[in-house]
Amino acid sequence: MVLIFALLGTLIGSAEDALVYIAIVVPMSIALGFVAMTGFAIVVLGTLSTGFTSGITNPFNVGIGQSIAELPMYSGMELRVAIFVAFYIVTVVYIYFHAMKVKRNPTLGEFGKFKSSAHTEIDLNFKLSKRHLLALHLLLVNFIVLIYGVIKLGWYISGISGLFLMCAIIMGFIEGLSPSKMANGFISGASDMVSGGLIIGVAQTILVIFTNGGLLDTILYYTSGLVEQLPPAIIALGMFILQMLINFVVPSGSGQAALTKPIMTPLADLVGMSRQTALLAFQLGDGLSNMIFPTSGVLLARLAVAGIPFTKWVKWILPFFLIQMAVSIIFLIIAQAIKYGPF
Repeated sequence: MVLIFALLGTLIGSAEDALVYIAIVVPMSIALGFVAMTGFAIVVLGTLSTGFTSGITNPFNVGIGQSIAELPMYSGMELRVAIFVAFYIVTVVYIYFHAMKVKRNPTLGEFGKFKSSAHTEIDLNFKLSKRHLLALHLLLVNFIVLIYGVIKLGWYISGISGLFLMCAIIMGFIEGLSPSKMANGFISGASDMVSGGLIIGVAQTILVIFTNGGLLDTILYYTSGLVEQLPPAIIALGMFILQMLINFVVPSGSGQAALTKPIMTPLADLVGMSRQTALLAFQLGDGLSNMIFPTSGVLLARLAVAGIPFTKWVKWILPFFLIQMAVSIIFLIIAQAIKYGPF
């Protein structure tokens, strides 16, 4: 399951849309004898820390970043594939050991707003009908079309949401639902997302304040000046840390790319670093910090859907965050050493 969500994140930049999967995967995880944190981590660490961050063909951080840096679209993919594999292994191992620990002792786990597996009843005699099977195949086709649309046709949020909505309507007819039942089902499902949507909106006010107040340009100017003073051997690490800090006030991959790449690209040229390495520092710093910063509206919305307190999430994710930071630093050193390109 981590692999499925990781592929969604790394190929099409799945992030906000992963909210809906939490409401499905978390109860399923609890029914299997695990806890809410296990299911939550499968979705979030899969799409975000493994997929979105490695960004093999992620259009929102790598795609936009490379276009601004005047790099060939999705060039340098080989190293990003290696990063994806490393992140995937670390993620699966971390979730696995936590899952086994809480399965032996569920009192150590976090159930969020869901009940423990002791109160869950599973119909073991349930069988998929032909309607169910056809609907599931349609969902698979939906994701194939989605990947093609994002990579080849440049679809963004409107196109993605429109495709899902169309697929849901067709699946409703396949299942024999009336239009009124489909509408009621949509409203019922959307009600679980309202709190997350409101949190995303409120979190964006931080960016509005910093932008309209002219604070972002000042912060970026002085911090990039500090990075420029670092020795060339470690300047990639300085950019990595800088991008993480900037992500605190600009929790958007595409937004941060548009803001920082016009400055970081010529800075990389001046200090003898390849533009591809500078882009790698940006995507790693942006992706990792999305897992832990409270200004990330998407993270807070996900936690709200699962009913997991932010403080408990930070305590649980911190060791994993440090491990991924170490892996990222290793790959940045490799990129700097091999003159990661093209140019």
